[in-house]
Amino acid sequence: MKALILIFGLMILCKSVSADEQKIVEGCVVSILVSEEAEISGEREIDSTGLVHFRIGEADAKYHTEWSVKLAGKTPKEAQEALTSSLKLYYKNPDVTLKVLKYPKKSVEIFGPVKLDGVIRISLDGRLSDAIAIAGIQQDADLTRITIVRKIKSNPPKLKETAKTERLLIDFMASDAESDPLLFAGDRIYLVSKPVIKVAPPIAIIRVMGEVGREGAYPMKNGTVRDALLLAGGLKLTANREKILLIRAKDTKYLPLDADKVMDGDPVHNLPVDDRDIINVEKADQSQFVSLEGEVRSPGRFLLKEGEKLNLLALLEKTGGPTKNAEIKKGVLRKNYFRDPINSRLIPFNLDNVRKGKEPNWEIESGDQILFGPKIKRPSLFQRLLPILMNFLPFGI
Repeated sequence: MKALILIFGLMILCKSVSADEQKIVEGCVVSILVSEEAEISGEREIDSTGLVHFRIGEADAKYHTEWSVKLAGKTPKEAQEALTSSLKLYYKNPDVTLKVLKYPKKSVEIFGPVKLDGVIRISLDGRLSDAIAIAGIQQDADLTRITIVRKIKSNPPKLKETAKTERLLIDFMASDAESDPLLFAGDRIYLVSKPVIKVAPPIAIIRVMGEVGREGAYPMKNGTVRDALLLAGGLKLTANREKILLIRAKDTKYLPLDADKVMDGDPVHNLPVDDRDIINVEKADQSQFVSLEGEVRSPGRFLLKEGEKLNLLALLEKTGGPTKNAEIKKGVLRKNYFRDPINSRLIPFNLDNVRKGKEPNWEIESGDQILFGPKIKRPSLFQRLLPILMNFLPFGI
């Protein structure tokens, strides 16, 4: 890109250096100043034949002089010399100064990854490089694949002529003469963007260990700690959610992470993982758990975070509560069971009464256990009478 900017800079520099060498063409506007001769001084336009016209005296006067000088095809210096030579026929030692005020321009259109697209105007001898310099290119422009669409007109033109076009494929970065063609009025220039080459991200192998559903090594692309944990089946109930360790393979750094913040997508904890990184999930201290056993919808151990407070009803609601087969009138709460099983306190409770406020809604602490047994099915009246009836039946029936 820097080389391209340098090329355009040199183009503009060359134009400024060679401006005095640019030849006058039809349609140019020139300033002609003849010292002490205001009558023939002023601005004039070069006509379609390349001439500039002069007249001394009024056009309707009996005596007046008219003449023309051909300036087209000459540089400003050559044109000034030609004017001086022609004026010597009418003036003694004329002091002539000529400046080109305006060169005629042609319109072309440019489209694609450019800063200024649409119609632009360039000089009559303007080339592709002039149009690109005026429009300005964007970084993704492909200068090796430029298309110029040009209308072809017959010579002489026909009255009812179907417009025909030709397409020129240009490699502007080539070093041959065809890489910077002369443009014609009405040309359309189309630039395209460079093709985007997508490079597949490398596959990283991440090892997940400890209290997860499936320990193992998992291939990943652009993954994070959360992605790896989900691939490994998530955290077990026995996992210490506050102590996940990410071990970096490249520099052997140990980064402690919080599981809840990882799952929430916190960028400080849900870090990107690289090839051969290790994620280790530690097992929580058993005394930090609350256990639900027996006829409950979600049996198992649940981590009670430090400072977290739950009562009996809140815990059962959070975990789904007892099953339909549970004997809810004979629930058991064992206080501090996992810390001291022998001296733990046994508290029976009727869940219906707890819900009605007739019994305490006990506060649950780490190390507690809640147990619901199954309902005991009582025999029906017929089942109780059947053995008695069997005694009165004849033998062998």
